[in-house]
Amino acid sequence: LFRTYIASKIKNPDRLSAGWLKFDRKAFIKSKNLLVNSQNRPFQKLIKKWKLDGSLEKDPEADNFLYFDFISVGANKSDKFVWTKIWHDSEISRDGLVKNFLQIKRTHAYKKGEIKDLIGFDRLPENIQDLLNGELLWKLGAGENRTVMRVYVPRETEIISSSIPSGDLTVYRDEDTQLKVLEFPINLVPGEKMATKIEYQTHLSRGSHDWRPYMMQVLGTPGREKTTFMETISVGKLNDTASRRSVSSVGRFRAETANIGHPEPLIDQVFRAVLEWGKMRAE
Repeated sequence: LFRTYIASKIKNPDRLSAGWLKFDRKAFIKSKNLLVNSQNRPFQKLIKKWKLDGSLEKDPEADNFLYFDFISVGANKSDKFVWTKIWHDSEISRDGLVKNFLQIKRTHAYKKGEIKDLIGFDRLPENIQDLLNGELLWKLGAGENRTVMRVYVPRETEIISSSIPSGDLTVYRDEDTQLKVLEFPINLVPGEKMATKIEYQTHLSRGSHDWRPYMMQVLGTPGREKTTFMETISVGKLNDTASRRSVSSVGRFRAETANIGHPEPLIDQVFRAVLEWGKMRAE
């Protein structure tokens, strides 16, 4: 199925075999560059089993969840010049409270004259050069990048604070998935950098007061390029307000997966760790 699809998209299918061994098929599929749907129920079950259906499904075992939906509303091709770095930190306390910090940094890296250089403007006929006016350059990507972000998070999420330079944060529940959605705009002109920040809290119910396993599930956006995601984990403190003492828990986490703490492509991933706390002490 996959080979047939690729062959149908190139002019000379005979060349497919020559470069087939060099092509990273698993990475291509994992990045959701190929999505399939069928009205035939048995075949659709296979498609879902192969994870080619692009469905949004929260793992029942996941303690936390993130899905990013990029919606371009600028009516131009500026996405190819925009780089995105996403950082999420899970600060986990001994009582199971999880403080989530989400930062989305976007950079519009278009440089003046870049489109003309890419298309070989100086070698084009004069009548074609005359067509490349400001409006057409804007549509080809030299204009403002306008994107509406939808971030899907657990339904019990409570917002603590937000910093949205391009507008307001809207929060609502998605009827199909029953997940909570954080929706906000990110608008960038060429050469601009912008950081959007949101703090919210969820709760970790598994484990005990001294030991808690943690699983973060991230679902990637189909066909995303120039986008990375980094998950970090920090250990929070617990205050003993009843006795009016400041009590800190000596906590640490043990990474169970190797993808924690460094940028990864925004694809379907799971981040696992175990949180442990030692004896408490009064300060």
